[in-house]
Amino acid sequence: MPDLDPPPARKSRRQPEPGLFDLPEPSPAPPGTAQPAIQEHVTADDVRRVLADLGAPADLQEAVAEFGDDMPALSTWLQEIGALGDPADVLNPMLGQWADLLERDVRAIEAEVCTGEFLYAYGHAAGSEENLIGSMELLIEEAATTRTREALAMCRCLAHLGPAEVRATAARAGHELTRYGIKDMPWVKHLGRAEFVDAFGYGDDRGQQESLVLEFRHGRRGHAFVVLIDHQLGGGIKDLFATDDPDELRRDVQFESMLEGFKVTPHSPAEASARLHAALDAPVCADDPEQVQDVGIHLPILLDRLPLLPAPPADARLRAAGRAVKAAARKASAGRGRSEQKQKPPRSPDRRAPVAPTSVHRIKVTLAGSKPPIWRRLEVPSSTTLMRLHEIIQATFDWHDSHLWLFETSDAVFGVGEMEVPHRNARRVAIGQVAPGEGDTLRYVYDFGDDWDHRIVVEAVGDAEPEGRYPRCLTGRRSAPPEDCGGIWGYAELVESLADPTHPEHADRLEWLGLDTAREFDPARFDAAATNARLAPMAGRRR
Repeated sequence: MPDLDPPPARKSRRQPEPGLFDLPEPSPAPPGTAQPAIQEHVTADDVRRVLADLGAPADLQEAVAEFGDDMPALSTWLQEIGALGDPADVLNPMLGQWADLLERDVRAIEAEVCTGEFLYAYGHAAGSEENLIGSMELLIEEAATTRTREALAMCRCLAHLGPAEVRATAARAGHELTRYGIKDMPWVKHLGRAEFVDAFGYGDDRGQQESLVLEFRHGRRGHAFVVLIDHQLGGGIKDLFATDDPDELRRDVQFESMLEGFKVTPHSPAEASARLHAALDAPVCADDPEQVQDVGIHLPILLDRLPLLPAPPADARLRAAGRAVKAAARKASAGRGRSEQKQKPPRSPDRRAPVAPTSVHRIKVTLAGSKPPIWRRLEVPSSTTLMRLHEIIQATFDWHDSHLWLFETSDAVFGVGEMEVPHRNARRVAIGQVAPGEGDTLRYVYDFGDDWDHRIVVEAVGDAEPEGRYPRCLTGRRSAPPEDCGGIWGYAELVESLADPTHPEHADRLEWLGLDTAREFDPARFDAAATNARLAPMAGRRR
């Protein structure tokens, strides 16, 4: 496919209509934009820019320039010639833009798109960020005095998606309007309560562009975003739109895939999140006015959905760096046997006296994406630092601690050393602090290239046995994947090639593993005794 423009699926009904915002034609200036008596921080340059945006005659703009920075005189003159106009002439059309949201069948996603349109147009008219915030707060306060349903709809939407600085003002104004007996529309109850449903993607066979489809729902009614990512232009977002009919979108994509021959790939929440964050980390690369407008309108809504997706363990730059380092390492190690690659200097012995634990966490560590599941059930002292827990998991999975790693909770990232991801020191926090009780969870990610992602669940917390030695492995399932085999998908390919003697990579994989026959490799095998033998040197110690 030469270009992955979004398929002809029906977009959300709340698309810009003639007379609504008429972008890129200038919109009415927000209340107070050029009124120094209302906003003292407005300068003559602000006035000249707003007049230019509004398409004021050149002679008017030149006349304004003659006042220099004498704002009182400029304000008086503009009022005398009627350039500032009646505030109601601006307020009434702006409230009228929300009238469509008062229809009975309007959905929350349509209200959000309407808000995105408003914010995009308003931002263009306001100019500076400071002017935007001040004029929008004034608009909200003036709108509240009208005591209309349009004003309440606007306040509810801006309290949800407006700039952070005005949300509290909009929420207060909305509350005051309801005290006068003005009722909310049904869609209001769904704002801020979207749920993630599914994700899939498709792209051209050369990897130049890809489309990421993210499906959500409000209650029982679904909607989806289509994110067009252009890797030729830096990997940023090239186009973005919303549709209120994700089923029709799926049918359109499947039909287009049959005609054009591209592949539709399902994405897990973690995969979708990683792709989306990577695109957001790159500059927006929209290259025509319609795409610029689409992205500007829908991006605030998509950003509002980000907390519904799992946070990626590392940003796109770190993942790319990890893959580059891994590729260089593999190239440098070409020709060496697996036995040589496994060698590494032994860890220095910990000579501190053993410390008997008083409380023990029983945790289950599951390798995400493994089918059948690969997991271990461990008991570790509650005082075990995340640094030590990293070493325990490495020993449990028989890995070699040769890559970057981190732990992630709902509100923090922990690691050691230099990483591009902001993090706290994993040596200074214990599992009993970040996951204190039964049912608590955290993530452990090892090797940002292969991305071994683990889910850790606290199954129980109890007293340590008087003669117990911790950490210890209680049970588990299946062998751990060999390190550096390409992540969970690479491991699946490795298992497939070893199971088939006719596979073209069968001999190479045996040599890479240092095995004589495939019978020596059993992915279903789990050896608790061998696992505990690797954990034994850590028993009774903490760090």
